[in-house]
Amino acid sequence: MIRPRFIPCLFILYVTGMVIATIFDFEITKTLSQAGGSWAVILESVGEAPALYFTAFNLSLICAYLRRRERLLGVACSFFGSLFCCMYATGRTLSYLTGAWLFPISIPVGAGIAIVFLVLCLRLQPERLEKYFKIALACFMAALTTLVVVSLMKQLWGRVRYRQILADPALAFSDWYHINGLGHPTHVSFPSGHTANAAVIMMITLYFPRQKHWLQPALYFFIALMAVSRLFTGAHFLS
Repeated sequence: MIRPRFIPCLFILYVTGMVIATIFDFEITKTLSQAGGSWAVILESVGEAPALYFTAFNLSLICAYLRRRERLLGVACSFFGSLFCCMYATGRTLSYLTGAWLFPISIPVGAGIAIVFLVLCLRLQPERLEKYFKIALACFMAALTTLVVVSLMKQLWGRVRYRQILADPALAFSDWYHINGLGHPTHVSFPSGHTANAAVIMMITLYFPRQKHWLQPALYFFIALMAVSRLFTGAHFLS
């Protein structure tokens, strides 16, 4: 939890960053992307998976809770949601690493992970499952909201990526405050899905309140590292 006295400082830091981004947005991304870095490529490859697997685990908790309540429709929906998240996370990661989704691998591996999650959740004691259900539901709603908002903004802004400009000089850079409108399905540079997914994992602190003093700073560092890595890969701009 951010202490109230730090909020003005964070706001000033944010505004300063946006001013710098507005003036030097293209130049900063150009410089960093030329520097490159294998660490940034690795983060791009695996960066979406943690949030997806975390969401799958939350859906498994919801599934286990609803099973005890004999809500069969909810059980089916939550389990297949978990199954989809695991398969998608596995396939997406493989697509970054190999250039192909490799369905013969991603489907059984993803299904296996989903089943493991469900078995672990079903073995929880009723009182603990009751406690975790509310947390899991909050985490799932946060992930779903993030997905919807980020997807809508990407389509509405239609902002081209820096590496797309390199591949096709006919494409033009646009500032973060310029809304290009619909009709650019492949121009999804704003906002960053990877960074938004990384932020979703912050909800894991709800499960480990006693470890929050070190877990929260570690997650903040991961989110910042993810955001910076997107500049090094030319996927996003500073803004």
